[in-house]
Amino acid sequence: MRAVYLYRKWFALLALLSVVLPAASVQQARAAQHRRATPALAAAPSATITLEPVADAAIDSGNPSTNFGQADQIQVANIATLALITRVSLLRFDLSVLPAGAIINRAELRLRQTSANGINWTLNLNRLTTAWTEDTVTWNTRPFSTSFYTGLPVPDPGANDPNVVWDVTELVRTWAYGVQLNFGLELVGSSSPNQSFLRAFSSREGDTPPELFIDYTPPPTNIMIPEDRVPVTLDGRCERGEYAGATALSYVDVQATVGTVHLKHDADAIYVCFVAPAGRPGLSFFGVYLDTDLGREKYATDDDYALHVDVTTGDTSSLRGTGDPNQVYEPTDLGDWKAIASSGNADTAEYVISRTLFNRTCTSPFGLALYHRHVRDQGDDYGLPAGALWDFPDQWLEATLENPGCIRVCSETATPCGPAPGATVRNTDDGAIYTLDAEGYVVNRDQVANGDPLWALLPVSSTARSTLYYTSGPEQTVDEADFRGPNAGIMTLVVSQQNPLLVQNLDVSAQWYVEGDIDRANWLRDNLVRTSDFLYSFTDGQFALGRVTVQQSYDGWDNADLQLHANNIFQPRADIGGIVVTDTMDLDPTIPITYAPGHMYIGSDWNRYGKPPGEPIFDGGEQVPLASLASDWAIALAHELGHYLLYLFDVYTDIDGNASEELAEQCTLSAMGDAYKPSNHAFIYDRDHWDANCSETEAYTTLGGRTEWQTIHLWYPWTITPTDFITGPVLPAGVTSVTFVTPTIPPGPPATSQVFDLVYQDNETNSAEARGFLLRNNRVLEQGKPPKGANQIHLIDAQIGDRLCVYDINDHAEGDETPRHQFGCETIVAGDATLEMTKNVAWAPLVDLRQTGLSQLTIAVTQPVTSPVDVPIHAALYPEHGEKLLELTLAGDGSVHTGEFNLAESVPPLYVQLFVSETVPAPTTRREVIVDRGTGGSGAFGPARMGGKVLIISSDGNASYESDDPLTLGPGESIAWQSMPGTPPLPPGLSILGQSYRLDAFPPSLVVSGTVSIRFAEPPALVNAASTVQQGQLGPALYFWDGIRWERLDTSLTKPIHAADGEQLASARSRGIGVYAVMVDQGQSRLLLPLIYR
Repeated sequence: MRAVYLYRKWFALLALLSVVLPAASVQQARAAQHRRATPALAAAPSATITLEPVADAAIDSGNPSTNFGQADQIQVANIATLALITRVSLLRFDLSVLPAGAIINRAELRLRQTSANGINWTLNLNRLTTAWTEDTVTWNTRPFSTSFYTGLPVPDPGANDPNVVWDVTELVRTWAYGVQLNFGLELVGSSSPNQSFLRAFSSREGDTPPELFIDYTPPPTNIMIPEDRVPVTLDGRCERGEYAGATALSYVDVQATVGTVHLKHDADAIYVCFVAPAGRPGLSFFGVYLDTDLGREKYATDDDYALHVDVTTGDTSSLRGTGDPNQVYEPTDLGDWKAIASSGNADTAEYVISRTLFNRTCTSPFGLALYHRHVRDQGDDYGLPAGALWDFPDQWLEATLENPGCIRVCSETATPCGPAPGATVRNTDDGAIYTLDAEGYVVNRDQVANGDPLWALLPVSSTARSTLYYTSGPEQTVDEADFRGPNAGIMTLVVSQQNPLLVQNLDVSAQWYVEGDIDRANWLRDNLVRTSDFLYSFTDGQFALGRVTVQQSYDGWDNADLQLHANNIFQPRADIGGIVVTDTMDLDPTIPITYAPGHMYIGSDWNRYGKPPGEPIFDGGEQVPLASLASDWAIALAHELGHYLLYLFDVYTDIDGNASEELAEQCTLSAMGDAYKPSNHAFIYDRDHWDANCSETEAYTTLGGRTEWQTIHLWYPWTITPTDFITGPVLPAGVTSVTFVTPTIPPGPPATSQVFDLVYQDNETNSAEARGFLLRNNRVLEQGKPPKGANQIHLIDAQIGDRLCVYDINDHAEGDETPRHQFGCETIVAGDATLEMTKNVAWAPLVDLRQTGLSQLTIAVTQPVTSPVDVPIHAALYPEHGEKLLELTLAGDGSVHTGEFNLAESVPPLYVQLFVSETVPAPTTRREVIVDRGTGGSGAFGPARMGGKVLIISSDGNASYESDDPLTLGPGESIAWQSMPGTPPLPPGLSILGQSYRLDAFPPSLVVSGTVSIRFAEPPALVNAASTVQQGQLGPALYFWDGIRWERLDTSLTKPIHAADGEQLASARSRGIGVYAVMVDQGQSRLLLPLIYR
C-alpha cells in the first residue's frame, strides 16, 4: 500500500490548493495490466500503428528513492511549498515493431488527462538519453535527457475533451531512423519554480493508457515498376517531366533525411533516378543491384550484377557475382547500362539499364536493391531494402514490370496458356530468332520493335533429315494494342497442331567449285531459299527447306538429295518418292508402286523453255523478258520436291506420259502442272475439280484417282488438308539456311574469264546443237550450250589447265540454216578468253553405242577417214561422274570403226570421246567429238525397281521414252538415250527437225512396249508457209532408223507445256532400240497440222 499512501500524502498537500485528485487502487492497476493490448501492425493499406508504452513511471523529488512504476497515473507537477517538489513522468514505446526502413509520415503522442490544477497549461517534452526501467526508476536514478519540444498545450481542467494530442513526428523519426537510441521521453513542466500546478494522465496501468500513433510508409518488399514511354535524357537529374509517370520510393538516408528513388520502364530499358542528401565528396556512390532470377542467393552468383556510379567522378563500374563469400562480386564488362551522377546540394544519379540484363522481365519478378553508399563514411549505407552488408545486399525488393510488353508463346490455347518454352520466335522480315524462358516468354524482348512481324515454332519431332514443328500460323505484327486491356501487357503467339510445318534438310552436291564465283554462289544461295519459299507456298505453308548443305567439286555426290550439274540446259528431274531410305511400297496396298531411294537433278541454270541462258525466246510472237524467267530455276526445283518429297506425279502429262500444254491448261490449281503460273502454286484437294479436270493425267491414273492432298496426307498424316486456295503464303525469313562446305580437294586457279568467245570459220555462228565440255583430271564436265547464234559460251568453274571443247556438228540443218561441222578444243591458259573453231565438213561421225552385256559396251562409228588414209579413231570412255576408265583404238573396216569396252563394273552413265590420232597445227583442233549415253540422271540403270512407269530422257531433255508398265531392272541392265553427232542418211525429200537420238537398252526387250517422244522446233519459214500447202505432202512425224532404213511412225503432235513459238512434241509407239528423229516433207506448211493434233 506504499504507493497509494504516498499519493494520498501528495493529495493532502495539494489540498492547500483546493485540489482533490482520485487515487488508483492496486486492484485497478492489476486490472489495467490485463487490458494492455499487444502492439500490432495495422493492416495494409492504412500503414498506421498505435503503440502503448512498454514502460511508464512518475518520479518525485519529494520522494527521491521511491518507484511509482505500477501507479495508474503519471503526473507532471511543481509544488511550491517550503521546498519545491518536482514531479516528471517517463514513457518508452517499443518501435522495433516498425519494419526496418519504414518512412514516418506522422506521429502523435496521445494522453488521457485525468486531473489538473494550477495555472500553467503547457508542458515540455524531453528526449531521454540514458536507459531506465519502469520497476526501478526513481528521482535519484532519473535518466538524463535533452530538450526536444517545449510549450506543448494541455486542455484546461474545465475543457470538454480531456485528451491530449501532441505531434511528435520528428522525435519518432529520430528514433526510427536510427539517429538516436530510443530511451523514451520525459514530460516536464514549463512553469516557473514559484508556481504550483499539476497535470495527471492515465498510465499504462490505468483505464486509458498513453498511445503513440504512427502513420508510416512501410518499406516495399515487392514493387511494380510502371511503364512510361516519356523519353529520358540521361543527364543525372530526375526531371519532373521525365519521371511524372514513374513510381517514387522513399527511403531513410543519412541523419534522418529521406532520399527518393524514381523507377519506370519502357520496352527497352528500366530507368532509375536517385535524389539523396549530399554525401562526403570523393567517397559516396550509388549502387543498383540486380538479382535477375530472384534466386535470393546469400552470395551473389553470375546472374547477379552490381552497377555503381561514383558521385564525384561520375565513373561507372560493373560487377558480377561470384558465389564466393570471400569476394562476392568481381569486375566485369557489361555494356547494357549507363549512368550519370552529380553532387551539390544533393547527390543524384540517373541510370538507364537495358532489359537485356534481366533473364526474366515479364510476369516473373527479379530482385532489386538500391543504395546510396558510403555517404559520410565507409559502410554508411542507405537505401532499399533497408540494411545492407558490407558490399552486397542481404535482402531484395521483388520487382515486376507493369505492362511489360511481354511476348509469350503458348501451346494450343492462349487462355489458359500452356507455356511452350521449347519454341522459338522469329522476325519474319529479317529472320532474327528470339529464345524463350521457362514460362514461354521472349527473353530478348528489347530487340523486338513495334511493327515487327513475328512467328513462333515449336519442335514436335525430328530426325536427322527433318523437323516437324507446330507454328503460330500467319505472322502477327507487334502492335501497342496487343499489350493493353485484358492482355495484361502480354502479346500471345499460339503454336498449334493446326499449323504444322515440316522443315526438311537438304544435302546438295555440285559438280563444280561453286564458291569460285561469288556472284554465282550468292545466286545459288538465293535460289535455294526461293525454292523453299515456293515449296511453302505450294503446300499451304506446311513444308519448307531447313538446313541446306552444299558440298562442292563432287564431294558427297552419291548421297546427295540434289545433284547439281554444271550443264546450263539440264532438264530438272527427280525420282518420285526418292526421299525413302529403302525400297518402300505405296502405303495404299491397291497401288502397285514401289519407291526407291533416289535423287533430284538440276543444272546450273534453267528456264521454262529449256533454252541456254541469254538466248532470245519468242512466245506468241513476242520476245520473252528475261526478268520474267528469274524464278524459273527455284520454281522447277520446288516442283521436283513435289516428286521427291511428296510422292506426287505430274499433271501435265497424259496416261502415256506425253507432256501436253492442253492438259496443263485443263488440270489447274496444281504445282505439278504448269508451276510457273502463280494460280497453280498449290496442290489439289478438291475432289470435284480433280475428277472433272485431271482424270486424263498420269497422276490421276497412276495413283488410282487419289487427289494430291490425299497422297500427301497418306505419307504425312499430321498435315492439314486445305479447304480453300490460298494465294502465296509467305515463308518467314530465316527458316532456310544455306551453307557451303569447302571441297576436300583444293580447287585449281580459276580461268581469267568464264566467258569465251567462239571464233567460227566462214563467218558462221553457232547452231542450237553446239555443246561445251571441260576435261579436267581425266573427267568430263558438261557445260551445256551457248545461246544460239551468240558465238560465246559462259562456262562454269573453268580453271587454268582445263581442256575446253565446243562441238557444233549438225550435219542436217533446218530451213535456211546451213549445216555445221565446226569444233574446237584448247587448254585454258592465263589471260585466255577465246576459242578458235575448226571447220571440217567431212567430220560427222555416226555413232552407235550399244550395251551388249552387263559390263560390255560395243561401239560402232561410221566415218570415212581419208586424209591421211587409215588413221585410226580412238574412243575414250568416261563415266559421267568418274575418271576415264578405258581408251580403245577402234578397228577400222573401211568407213566403219568398231570396238568393245569390257568394264570391271556395270555399264554406267557415260561419255565417249572420239578422236582421230593426228597432229595438226595450232589453232586447228584434231577431229574429235563427245557423245553421251544416259547422262544427267536421265537413264535407268539396274539394279532398280521402277515403281511406276519408267521415264527416260535424253541429256538435252528433248527426247523421252516412257514404258507402258512398271519395270524392274536387274544388275547391269539399263535404258538410255544416246546423243548423235551425225545422222543416218535421210530419205529423199525429207529434212530433219532438231536432232536425232538413239534409244538403247540392255536387254533390248526393255523398250519394246512404250512411247517415244521428241520435242522439236519448226523453222519460221515452215511455220509461216500456210498458204503453200501441197496435197499429199506429209507433216512432221517421228521416224525410226533400224540400221538399214527409215520408217515413218504413226505420230501424234501436241504442243508441250511452255513451248516457245514453233515448238511441238511428236510422239509415237516405240520400235525398240535404234535411232529416232522428227522429219518433215521439205516445204511442208503447218496448215494441215491441226488435223492430227490431239
